[in-house]
Amino acid sequence: MLEDPDGSIVGIEVKASATVGPGDFSGLRALQGLVGSRFRLGILLHLGREMVPVGPALHAMPVHAVWGLASEPSSKSG
Repeated sequence: MLEDPDGSIVGIEVKASATVGPGDFSGLRALQGLVGSRFRLGILLHLGREMVPVGPALHAMPVHAVWGLASEPSSKSG
């Protein structure tokens, strides 16, 4: 959970799975319910390739996108 000085909340959850389902958002939905209008965004980081909007202010996002990598991780060595 990240909180801005103005009280806005962003929730971030990480799953060690390439697929996500509706149940994977239960923690972020609970946070959204607890903080109400202060909730700005919930991000579920996963090992898959797709960025998917799931609902109001909820998104599934590949972990590698955090670093701005291409959709296919590089196999560079060295």
